[in-house]
Amino acid sequence: MKIKWVVISSIPAFFLILTGCAETPSPAEPYPTRSPRLKITDLKPSDAISLEVQCVFSVILYRLPLKQIDSIPNLLSQLSTKRIQFDDPEGFSANHIWAAAGGSAQGPEVVTALGRLEAERVGIKKIILFQDYPEELTGFPVEAGRPLFYLRGDGTLAGRRVPAGRFSLVLRAQPDMPRRGFSHVEIEPLFRQAALANLPIATRESLMQSFSLHEGRFGLDMAEGDFLILSAVKIQQDGSALGRFFLDPESPGTLARLYLILCQQAGVM
Repeated sequence: MKIKWVVISSIPAFFLILTGCAETPSPAEPYPTRSPRLKITDLKPSDAISLEVQCVFSVILYRLPLKQIDSIPNLLSQLSTKRIQFDDPEGFSANHIWAAAGGSAQGPEVVTALGRLEAERVGIKKIILFQDYPEELTGFPVEAGRPLFYLRGDGTLAGRRVPAGRFSLVLRAQPDMPRRGFSHVEIEPLFRQAALANLPIATRESLMQSFSLHEGRFGLDMAEGDFLILSAVKIQQDGSALGRFFLDPESPGTLARLYLILCQQAGVM
């Protein structure tokens, strides 16, 4: 599955400064001047399942020199890591991932810091979440039988042998019903298997078919206008598979990726 990054509107201007103007969105379709007549068949119940939009996010992808990523925590120190609840804080740190949250008032400072990091905006993806269905931020295919390595909280290397599938960094979100305009957001590394029909039964039973790594899983509450920055501060080519989420696929030896996740809508509108 190839992720398509496009430019969309409704993004605060300060996050778009680094690469100039965004594309002008196409105008919306005008309302009809005359309403069609109501037919008796229009009153029949629909068989289709209706899913209400729960949350809307914009994910802004930046690309920066690999040599700069260890400076991210210092240059973005104005953001909060205390708002984030990590499933395994030691494991998260051991895999050299970094996450911090901020609000719209901190946007200009963040843009300045990204400029000092030599970050370049690559594109934007709009994510519309229905109920609790996850959406992929990034990911890569995994060949059958190859282990996915990661680091435990004590720094030791561990691995899981998996069938053919995809290892993804996914986003889930649900509105915080008591608080209007707030959502609870979760991000986790998730392996999902491909079809196993062509594999021998013994092979199916011996392989771990799907799992989520709690070492890379975390959650936080976000209000509309809040944003989260997610990146790595160190990447080893032959180390944790979690680091691969932050390598630029076109230049993995020289460029890294940083994700800015902006909450635009929390709750059914």
